[in-house]
Amino acid sequence: MHGISISPDPVTVEAGRTVAISAGLTYVGAEVLFQSNESSIATVAGKIDRGATGATLKVTGVAVGETDISYTIPNFGRAPGSGIAGRIIVTPRTDTPPPPCAAPRITTQPVPATITRGARAELFVRASGTTPREYQWFSSTRPIAGATDWSYTTPPLDTVTEYYVRLTNACGSVESDRARITMASVRRRASRS
Repeated sequence: MHGISISPDPVTVEAGRTVAISAGLTYVGAEVLFQSNESSIATVAGKIDRGATGATLKVTGVAVGETDISYTIPNFGRAPGSGIAGRIIVTPRTDTPPPPCAAPRITTQPVPATITRGARAELFVRASGTTPREYQWFSSTRPIAGATDWSYTTPPLDTVTEYYVRLTNACGSVESDRARITMASVRRRASRS
């Protein structure tokens, strides 16, 4: 051995993460290069410079498994020195990635209706996509104050009006079909004389 130490040994790192470790020498003089024996499992970045007694190395986990940290001393004054300085254990990541983001999609559209003059119409939508979802109902092209739910009940109507809703989430927005609310024609009975 050439008096080379790694701390901690073994190094434990999660796949996809990087940890800092210490590399040390018991003497001053040589440059020491470090590498992972299997870069498909982990990589090692850093070296001890000539004249230094230690350095910080960065160990990055690539895939779950075990490999060694090897060292090489290129100009040792005799045949180049090399050996195993420590062990790397790469574990699975403990955190789970966030689910993919899905833009809102309307699965049930608001339905047009015919009502009697002065009556109300009830409209609703069903939707999918990442939550939370925000709803905003519109009358013609104007947003309706307070109409921010999946369903909406109109005020009493006496004119033909179109309604639609806009859904928004962190991934996008979508508008529903227009639902046209019309008035039923009232037939008057002929008077008998």
